[in-house]
Amino acid sequence: MKKAKVTCSFENDDYGLQTGTVKISVLHDFKGHPFKVEQDIQLFELMRSIEDKGVLVPLIVRSNPHGDGYEIIAEHRRKAACTWAGIEEVPVILRELDDSDAVIAMIAIL
Repeated sequence: MKKAKVTCSFENDDYGLQTGTVKISVLHDFKGHPFKVEQDIQLFELMRSIEDKGVLVPLIVRSNPHGDGYEIIAEHRRKAACTWAGIEEVPVILRELDDSDAVIAMIAIL
């Protein structure tokens, strides 16, 4: 019998907030994300920091309303830096948000 491939692991806290880790391969960019991730020296420095210390700040995600996996609400640069560093799994905070609340959260976090 073939073992099922695990793509995520979540825990709930006392406030109903879900935290865990997911494979980068199941993360998708937010449709219409207004900011572009530039491959510049700051992204390189973030990648080096992640290589040295790991991912200290989790990505904010929601279940992907357009299909499988998860959609990134915030920390697109962190995902890019992790991909560049060859990291396959990242910590996330999972929030169930509709499109309007997701846009508000994206802007509020920046």
